[in-house]
Amino acid sequence: MKTKVLKFVATAVGLFAIFSVTTASFFWGNQPNVPSELLEK
Repeated sequence: MKTKVLKFVATAVGLFAIFSVTTASFFWGNQPNVPSELLEK
């Protein structure tokens, strides 16, 4: 019983980690190019 719970928790944590890293990588890789005029003050 305890091993089933631990296996479920480990799977849930692993899926959450993969989902988080994939989402962050997608948004980091698809950043729009900001024109230099907007960056200068």
